[in-house]
Amino acid sequence: AALNALQTGQADIATAGSTVREEADDLVASGDYYTVSYEIMSYGMWLNGQTELLRDKNVRQAMMYAIDRVGISETLLEGVCAATAQPFPEGHPAFVEDLVGYYDFDPDKSRSLLEEAGYDEITLKGVVDANSPDQQAHAVALQAMLADVGITVELESRPFTDIIGSFMGGEFDVVLGPIANSLDPATNLLKFINATSTAPFGSPSDVVEEAAVDIRNAALSEEERIAELKKTVTALVEEAAWGFTCLATSNHMASTQVIGLEDNAWGPYGGTLDFRTLALLAED
Repeated sequence: AALNALQTGQADIATAGSTVREEADDLVASGDYYTVSYEIMSYGMWLNGQTELLRDKNVRQAMMYAIDRVGISETLLEGVCAATAQPFPEGHPAFVEDLVGYYDFDPDKSRSLLEEAGYDEITLKGVVDANSPDQQAHAVALQAMLADVGITVELESRPFTDIIGSFMGGEFDVVLGPIANSLDPATNLLKFINATSTAPFGSPSDVVEEAAVDIRNAALSEEERIAELKKTVTALVEEAAWGFTCLATSNHMASTQVIGLEDNAWGPYGGTLDFRTLALLAED
């Protein structure tokens, strides 16, 4: 329906998800339309800051090195979820170039870190959305990869409406699934460190919480704001405080009369456009 509205002139911009990929490609090939990809959610592992075992950085990093992100992205999720170990995509102002390749798949290093933490094997209680086949498949893949290095996740399926409350209540140590991205990057980072109204109990790493103190400081210049965001992203990844697997992508499609869509630096992250950067060319 969205692409039909675009073709008939009822809309100038539409969302083109993976289910209409071929139709969208045909429209782009016509020369009258173009697409811009955006990241709608971050798949990975939510780590419960209340779980004592997960307060150990070696344990958290062991979990990160156990995950074959490229394999999950390219095989399981068919390329619509870009492998990454950080929260923002390349081209986003808060993307950190130095973190590219961080936690590349290394099961031997994972086992070594677990041993340094004093464990041969550990067991965690995990939960996944019962109503999402993609999330179920992602969770089962993570469970198998973690098991291969000695980390058993006893996985339970629950309706998403039950997951947050049970996670906050300490019933589960890890949620295997995505977090929906937000337009504001500071808000998004607070989700990853469990510092929102829905998950207020904090990160498993005090270092990350300290790094995030100024990310919502309204007195900062744009340059200073981006520097604070990058500092928090770096701490989040280096401390392994949230286990990123991939960024799920979709597309905005627009007629060639629309200009400025590529310049939506903040907007496309999460799928919300910043219309202040957009304009419509007058027709001849």
